[in-house]
Amino acid sequence: MKGVGRPAVAPQGRLLEKLNERFGGAEHDGLKRRDVIDLLNIVRSNLTDTMCSPLSTLKDGTAVELEHPATEILMELIDALCDLDKGLTHEVLTAYSHGSNASLSAQQRKQDEALKVAILAYQKDHGIKSRIAACRKVARALNSQGFHRRGEAVTGKSLDRLFRD
Repeated sequence: MKGVGRPAVAPQGRLLEKLNERFGGAEHDGLKRRDVIDLLNIVRSNLTDTMCSPLSTLKDGTAVELEHPATEILMELIDALCDLDKGLTHEVLTAYSHGSNASLSAQQRKQDEALKVAILAYQKDHGIKSRIAACRKVARALNSQGFHRRGEAVTGKSLDRLFRD
């Protein structure tokens, strides 16, 4: 079953096209993390296009599909490689740096971005004028559900700091 809006190009053709676009003109001059990440992203994209399982179709015709677990594993590997640039090491990779000021992992950054979007949506939906007031209300709701960020309960101030970092 074809997904809605997918190009008619064969999956192998798309993969080769993307690989040539990114790597076609360059000679291989050693392993570079950025090249590995780009390569894995291209492979993941191609796998996503060819291995998604259709779930349903929205009213506007958009296909809702479930990604294959292999693409999720590739995404975790890509995130782990990206984390190395931040001094963080996933358990499947050799340790790089474990300083006390280590950056947030890719997963934690994604969670923080989702929190920011949720806070702004809550503020808008409830007509709250102050962002800090929205942060306080969201923090109370999250804490009542047992939510923790980096091992600690959230506060209005800690959520508001997400917008400054």
